[in-house]
Order: sequence, then structure tokens, then C-alpha cells
Amino acid sequence: ATKMFVVGNDDDADGKVHEYTLTGAYCIGSASFVDYFSTANSGASENNPTGIAFSKSGMKMFIVGATNNNQGKVSEYTLTTAWDVSTASFVDSLFTNSCGADCNAAFGLAFNKSGNKMFVMVSKNVDAVDEYTLTTAWDVSTASFVDSFSVATQETIPTGIAFSKSGDKMFILGKAGDDVNEYTLTTAWDASTASFVDSFSVSSQEVNPQDIWFDSSGKTMFIVGQAGDDVNVYKLSIAWDISTASFTG
Repeated sequence: ATKMFVVGNDDDADGKVHEYTLTGAYCIGSASFVDYFSTANSGASENNPTGIAFSKSGMKMFIVGATNNNQGKVSEYTLTTAWDVSTASFVDSLFTNSCGADCNAAFGLAFNKSGNKMFVMVSKNVDAVDEYTLTTAWDVSTASFVDSFSVATQETIPTGIAFSKSGDKMFILGKAGDDVNEYTLTTAWDASTASFVDSFSVSSQEVNPQDIWFDSSGKTMFIVGQAGDDVNVYKLSIAWDISTASFTG
């Protein structure tokens, strides 16, 4: 919780993962830049990274993007030093082709705690959460597609996804509504069982939100955006309940 990672593509379309250190846990106001890792020059050749996730140990990093023929893919890296992106090396990629040519944009990425389920946020005509099972935890080469859950009724340009610690709540960020949409899952980590609960607008802080993340308590929410090129922090008075969120800085 004393490191922060942000993905993006610079003006030269050179995709990067930027690493920052924080003096206090989740204290992003204290963030200082450390280093970056180029996803464009790695084996993945990813010029347009849109989301990031790590294994629980920090020894694996996963980047979702949409560079290869406009088809979304998830690229896996191993880190020789945990949570140090400068030590990353490319392993493999999985193409998110559940909807073929119709889904040419993959944005958010999330895993369950054990690493045997993966969720990819896909857009363009689909606007859905694609769920995969991994026969070997944290190994995308073993992933197989399960099903999709449409979020189009709430959001037509979904860009980010996050889950509660228990997996019985799902949060979808989007830039059509500039808001966070909350869902409850009757079966934990099964997106097909999701039902919409509520939404929370972030438009006062960000009109092009790109990704979402929560701390482990579920009482702090982070939204990264392209309009402000910043990370916005929100506090929730009730854990994992976005109706109780308020902007803090």
C-alpha cells in the first residue's frame, strides 16, 4: 500500500507503467515518481495500455490494452523483485476475442483473490464484463472464457472494473456517464449473477475517468482520469457502498 502504479500512453503512443512510492499507506498526496516500464518495447508490444493488475505477491503484473489489430489483450509479466516494474519481463498474452471484431477496446482488468478468475472490461458495441477461469492461478495462458455480463443499460463506454474484497460487489467505471456503477453479486466472483444497485457521479472531478481501485477496507476509492491526468480520492462512510462516497482530494 506504499506503492502506486499508473498506466498510460504518452504523446508518442509509447505505453508505460509508472511506479510511485508513497510515504504512508494509500497516501497518494505523498507520491514520488520512481521509474517506468515500457509496455510498447516489451514482448507484448502494447502501445495503448488501459488497465493494470498484480498478483497477490506482487511477482506478476498484468496489462490490458487494445493495440494488436484493435483487438483487446491481456499481457502477463513476471517481476524478479516484487512490486518493482523495472524488473518485469514479458511472459505471454491472451487475446480477449469472446466477441471477435466487435470488441476492439479492452479497458479494465481484475482478478479474484486466488488468481483463478479474471475479469476484463470490453467496450464498443459490447459494453460487458468478460469472465475467464484460469486452471493455473495467475497464468493467463490457462484462461478460458466463461461468459459475459452486459453493463450497457448503465454505461456505454465502460473503462474500469473493481470488486469488493469478498467478491460479492462489482463496480464499473465509465466515461459516458462519468460515474461509478455498483452491482451486487448473488454468487461471489460470478459476474453473471450481478444486479445493479446505484451509481455515483465523479463528473465534478473528472470527465474522462479511466480506472478504479479500492483499498482493502472498502472505505477509500481511487479514480484515475485522463482529463485531469490525476488520481482522485473518495472516502466511503460505509464500506463498499458508493452512495456514501465523498470527494477528499
